[in-house]
Amino acid sequence: MDEHTPTLVAAMPGPWQSENPGTAIILVSDEQFLDLAEHPDKPVKQIHPHATEPVSLREHCRQSAARGATQMRIAYDYFFGGSTRSLYPDSETFQAALKKVHDVAAEYGLGLEPSILSPLELGYGYQARTGESGRWMQYREGLRDPSTGQYSVSMWRHRRWCNNKGPTPIKLIGARAFAYHEEYLPGTPFFAVDPASIVELGPPALEEMPGAYARIPMLDGGEAREDAQGQAPPQAAFVGLGAAGVARDQHGRAGTREIREQVGR
Repeated sequence: MDEHTPTLVAAMPGPWQSENPGTAIILVSDEQFLDLAEHPDKPVKQIHPHATEPVSLREHCRQSAARGATQMRIAYDYFFGGSTRSLYPDSETFQAALKKVHDVAAEYGLGLEPSILSPLELGYGYQARTGESGRWMQYREGLRDPSTGQYSVSMWRHRRWCNNKGPTPIKLIGARAFAYHEEYLPGTPFFAVDPASIVELGPPALEEMPGAYARIPMLDGGEAREDAQGQAPPQAAFVGLGAAGVARDQHGRAGTREIREQVGR
């Protein structure tokens, strides 16, 4: 240590640990993580967001220890870049790479603080092993011909969601269509739907809109159902599922609502 390096002269237990001059590694790809683990003496670009020059894992640890750091945090954070990820904390490859990074850090007296207990980190592996996952539903309204039962509704199809721990693929598991009639509640901005009047229609056909810039599937379908013929005023009929009291325009226009269930892994 040179004469300008601060020296810790007291322990920092409990809340004072936040004052410990730690260091960090921010990962934006699996390749970066594996490169650090397998080649600790190879300089890499932006080992953390504020790095101005390439530096190796070993040199980063040496410089951090020289500044008085005793802890090194390591985490994936896609707010700083990256688009794909396949390594998660419960995989053997991830754990083996983390152990190698730990061993290099330990040579310089640095304890490792990995970000591995977030649900965003553990959810992917949990779904892969158990088959369990969250469920998200999207709905949309459109017009349905009360005579022929025909309707067409356009919706965005979600293919993946992203957070700072990486992208999450979305799997479409189904689509459903419902017809019903709603009544305007005088003096309020609401409409009410009698649950007993809701009629489920056949599964809608899924088509992608040709020539669209993004992939926009169309939810098309329709059938002339006797039990659904009286489910709307002359303009149209509702197809959908939803709670009573959803606000609509005060002309009582009806439409189509599609339910798309999607699974996030």
